[in-house]
Amino acid sequence: MRMKRFHAFRSKLGLPHSRQDFFLNFGGKNGATQLFGLYSPYFASRPSDGPVNMEVPGFPFYEPQDEGRRGLSEPLKTFLSSGSAPIVFTLGSFAPQVSGDFYDISISAARALGRRAVLLAGPKDAGRLSSSVGPDEFVCCDAPHNELFPFALCVVHHGGIGTTAQAVRAGRPQLIVPFFGDQPDHGERVQRLRLGLALKLSSYNLHNATHALAELCDNRYLRTAQDFALAMRTEHGVEAVADWIVVRIHPLIRKSLFARRVDIIFENFGAHFRALTLKLRTPAASRARRRRARRIAFDRRGDRRGAGAESYPPRFSRRLRDRRVARCVNRAAP
Repeated sequence: MRMKRFHAFRSKLGLPHSRQDFFLNFGGKNGATQLFGLYSPYFASRPSDGPVNMEVPGFPFYEPQDEGRRGLSEPLKTFLSSGSAPIVFTLGSFAPQVSGDFYDISISAARALGRRAVLLAGPKDAGRLSSSVGPDEFVCCDAPHNELFPFALCVVHHGGIGTTAQAVRAGRPQLIVPFFGDQPDHGERVQRLRLGLALKLSSYNLHNATHALAELCDNRYLRTAQDFALAMRTEHGVEAVADWIVVRIHPLIRKSLFARRVDIIFENFGAHFRALTLKLRTPAASRARRRRARRIAFDRRGDRRGAGAESYPPRFSRRLRDRRVARCVNRAAP
């Protein structure tokens, strides 16, 4: 299903069909012109065994500028501005469906430390927790990480690459509790870079969570995270990929879509528009035909007027006039 949608998107752009699985067949030979690792080279460098045509330009942060975009709710803004920085607990967009006792342990750990907390949970957990939270806790189902994380004391999450990137970008220490996939690797990298800590999901209990969060409150982690965020601001992941697409891919897409439009015109409107279709397909030849037709018409008009030098308008130079007269003479010769 994943590759079916991928191929459909390529077809929509006018790109040729490919049998390669660019998601799972990573590291082997490929027919791609370029591969992009959409993460920061500060976070993870290009792998030594990766494809030779791979580039790591940075995290692809997306921030729509429309006024109707999702933002922080007014109750959440009020909570954030009414006290000290809270610990933010979130499981991203997928893990809330399999949260288990993550939020129960989290809220107990925050209370044990005397810290305020924001629990960004799924609808099921949010409904269950809302009835038991106190004045120092806030539960919600929806809040953009890029706006919420800068208000956090630290961030506790599952280690998804998007959530990890936003926490790094905000310059906040993080505690990663990985669930599956690449999340354990992200936790190890965060810990190795001194941007935070990592705990196995099976080890995430009240004692370990409280101890880890107490350590994260040390300003050493905060300073390291802030310095890392400053270094990462020099990256332009989205712009680098977009510039490459404009230079290398966009002309191919435009050409393909243009040819497709011409084919549609040719099929739907029949013989009456065949000349127009051919002109659209070969604009250079079309311009040459138009220039030749104008020249012949002009020469014939000159013949009717006497085919002499006086029949040409004064804007032509003497050399061009003589050349055109010579063409008329050669054409009239048997």
